[in-house]
Amino acid sequence: MAKYEPESYVLTLDKEGRRVDNTPNNYAIMVGRLLTFVVSDKEEANFDPYVDEKYTNPKEREEFNSTLRWLLNPLEVKLSCEHLGGERKKI
Repeated sequence: MAKYEPESYVLTLDKEGRRVDNTPNNYAIMVGRLLTFVVSDKEEANFDPYVDEKYTNPKEREEFNSTLRWLLNPLEVKLSCEHLGGERKKI
């Protein structure tokens, strides 16, 4: 960790009492919204974000990754997303 300067960001979603479907696309939209704020604050847009391993199904994970790349593509963000969860992997 000494050679890195880790940063942490949080996005709070106020659903105003409405139900939001738990889908890879919706999750990617929320993560993409947060990363859009992060990118606007940086000179270089290369990220290796670690996200919660919410979707264990490879097809759903790829749907999340594809949607996130599509959302960030106009900002010329280079992205390699790592899905972590439980005790299986440590940062």
